[in-house]
Amino acid sequence: MRTTLLLFLICLNVLSTAQTTPLPDPGARAMELAWMRSKEKPGVVKKNDWVEIGFKLNQEIRKHIDNYLEKRGVPKQINPFDPKDLDVTFRFYPPNGADYEDRIGFYYREYERNFTSANPDEWNHIEKPTQFQIRGRLTPQIVGDWRVEARVIAFGDTLYSNQTRFSVIESDLHGFAEVGESKRFLVRDGETYFPVGQNLPWPSCHKDFDLKCQLIKCAGGEAWCHSKIMGPYGFKVYEDEMSALAASGADYFRMLIAPWNLEIEFEELNNYYDRMHCAWETDRILDKAQELGLSIHFNLQVHYPLENPNPYGMLQWDYGDLPCYPWDEPYCYADELNLANPIDFLNSEEARRHYKNRLRYLIARYGHSTAIGVMELFSESNNIGTGPDVSDDCLILDNGKAPAYATNDLLPVAISKWQDEMTTFIKEDLNHTQHPLSVSYTGLPDYKRGDQSFYHPNVDIACWNDYTPMMTKFSRTSKIVHNFQDKRQRDKISNIDPPAIGKPMILSETGPGIAEIENCDADMRWIKAAWLTSFSGMAATPINWSNDHNAELWKHFGRIKQFVAGVPFDSELWESQIDERKDLKAEVIALSSRKGEKRAIGAVHNTTVNYYTQRKSDNSVCGNLDVLGNFLPDTYRKAETVSPQKGGGKIGLSSMGPLTKYTIEWVDPQTLKVIKTDQQSANLNGRLFLEYPNMDANGFPLVLFKVHKTRQAAFATK
Repeated sequence: MRTTLLLFLICLNVLSTAQTTPLPDPGARAMELAWMRSKEKPGVVKKNDWVEIGFKLNQEIRKHIDNYLEKRGVPKQINPFDPKDLDVTFRFYPPNGADYEDRIGFYYREYERNFTSANPDEWNHIEKPTQFQIRGRLTPQIVGDWRVEARVIAFGDTLYSNQTRFSVIESDLHGFAEVGESKRFLVRDGETYFPVGQNLPWPSCHKDFDLKCQLIKCAGGEAWCHSKIMGPYGFKVYEDEMSALAASGADYFRMLIAPWNLEIEFEELNNYYDRMHCAWETDRILDKAQELGLSIHFNLQVHYPLENPNPYGMLQWDYGDLPCYPWDEPYCYADELNLANPIDFLNSEEARRHYKNRLRYLIARYGHSTAIGVMELFSESNNIGTGPDVSDDCLILDNGKAPAYATNDLLPVAISKWQDEMTTFIKEDLNHTQHPLSVSYTGLPDYKRGDQSFYHPNVDIACWNDYTPMMTKFSRTSKIVHNFQDKRQRDKISNIDPPAIGKPMILSETGPGIAEIENCDADMRWIKAAWLTSFSGMAATPINWSNDHNAELWKHFGRIKQFVAGVPFDSELWESQIDERKDLKAEVIALSSRKGEKRAIGAVHNTTVNYYTQRKSDNSVCGNLDVLGNFLPDTYRKAETVSPQKGGGKIGLSSMGPLTKYTIEWVDPQTLKVIKTDQQSANLNGRLFLEYPNMDANGFPLVLFKVHKTRQAAFATK
C-alpha cells in the first residue's frame, strides 16, 4: 500500500497557461494541478494580485482523509489539517533567478450562500463540490515568468511534482504594508501609509443597518445566541458595511476572528472541517476589502475562549463548562486536552503544537492578502484567564474581582513566553514576513512583572486598547506614546515609562469605557478620539470600537485622511508633543517633524466641551451622569468659550527653530476650510506660541492647524 501511494504522489500533472491538460500516464490523471485564479485569463496574474493553484489528490489519499473526517475508526487515516499527516508546499520560482518562495498548501471546501428559503432562519451555506481540495496562494511582486512546483510529504516521504509556469504583469494594485525606517510609522509602496478607520469587530446581522435582519433569530446578538455559528446573511450585511466605510473615505478597519462567525477551531481540536464555510467567508471579506481599497487590521483570535468564564456573558464561547448553562460548549483545548485552566493552555506543549497548526492554516490561507494591513496575534492577551464569579443561574456577579493577570504572578510571564513562541513560529518557522505582526493588550502590558511581549523581536507593532473615561485621556495617550518612543535612559522604569520600544504603536481599540458616556454625549468622545489621537504619535488613527454601524459619523474619516494626506510621517521622523493651559481648559496635541523641515500638524482642544457638558440635563441616566467622581474635576463641569490666553497661560509647540518665522494655517475640522492664517516667530528657545481661534462653548471643540516655515512651501496635499 505504501509503494502504491508513493507512485500516485510522484505522478503529478503539468499545468499549461491556458488550461489543465492531463499527462498521458494513467497515474497522472489521478492527481492534478489546476489554475483556480484568475479564471478570466488563466496563467496570467497582476502584480500584487494573487494566484491560486488547486491540487487534486488521488483516490487513495482522499479515502484516508475521509476515514478521518467521517470518524470511521479505521487505522488508515489522514488529518488534512495536521502537517504530521499531510504536508503540501507550493514552491514558486520568480524570474531572473531570484530566491524561490514557499507557500503552504491548505485544505479547502467551496460554498455558496443560500437565501432561497421563505424562512430566513433557514438561510445557510451550501457546499459546491470540488475535486481540488488542496490550494496554494501567492501574491507575486515581481513582473515576469514564474515557475511553480508542489512538494508533498506523506507518511514521512518527500516527493516533488512537475513544474508549471505563469506570467505576472504590471498593475496599479498596492503591495504589502511594512514598518518604515523611522520605526514609528508604516509605509506601503515606498510612501508613508497612515491607516484611517474603525473597528468593524466581526460580521453581524445588525437591524440598524439592514431591515431584513429583523426577520432572523438572534440577529445582532449572535455572540449570546444558542445557535453555534451565524448564518450567511450577516456576512452579506458586513460587506455592505465595508462598502459604507470605504465610501466615507476610510481605508482601514479592524476585524477579529470570533467563535460564532469566523473561527475555524472551537468544538473540535485540530479539525476544521465543519467550519470551512467560516474560512470561505473570510476569503470573501478579504476579496471585498481589496475591491474597496480597504486594509484590515486582522486579529487572529478574540480573547473570549480563554476566559473562564467570559465576563461579557458569552458563556457558550468561553473556556469553562458551566453546569447552569446547558448550551455551553467548552473550548476544545479545555475539553479534549483536559486542561483545567487557561494558564494550562499556555504551558501545555501539546496545546501549543495544536495551536501552531491553527496558525499555520490561517497563514497558509490568508497570508497572501495585501488587503491585510497588520496581523494581530490575539486580542487583549492580558484578559487570558479572566474568571469572574458566576451565580447558580449563570449571572455574572459584580464583586470587584480583579482579573487573573493582575493577581496571578505566573500569568504575565506565561503570556509573554507564549506570545514570543507564537510570533517566532509565524515569522521564523513559517517564514511569514509579508505582514507586520502585532500583539494586543487592554491597557499596557505589565513589564515590571515580567511581560515583555512588546519587546519580543518578532513583534513589529505594539497595540493596546484604552477605555479610560478620564478627561485627560487624549493628552495622556500622547504622553504614553512619547515615553515608549523616547530613547533616553530612565532612572526609574515603570509600565507607562518603560525602555524605548523602537516600534510603531497602534491604539487598536478605544472607547469611553462607561456605557452612559457613550450613550449620552452626542458622540463627542468618539469624535475627539478620532481626531486628537491621530496626532498622538500612533501609527494610525485610533480604532474606535463604538459606532461600528454609524455610517454618518464615519464622514470624519474622510476628513482626517484628507488632512494628513501627503505628510511624510515616516521620512521626517514626526514625534508627538502636547501642551496644556494652566487652567486645563485647552490643550495642544500635535506631531512635529525632527528631520528635514521643522513642521507641525495637530489640533487645539477645548476640554470644557465634553461628555459631561454635552449630556442631556434631565432625570435620565444622562442627566445623572455625575457617577464618575474623580473623573469629573470642576474644570470640566461647565462648557466655556475658550480664547487664547496671554502671558503665562499661552500654549504652543516646543522644539521648533529658534527665532524662526512660521506660517500657521487654522482649519475647521468639519469642513476642512481655512479659518485664518497667522505668521508667528518662535522664541529664542524654539517655542512657538499659538494664537488659536476662539472655540465657542456651543460649537465644535477642536480646531486644526498646520505649521511650516514661512520661507518654505506649505504642506503638499494629495
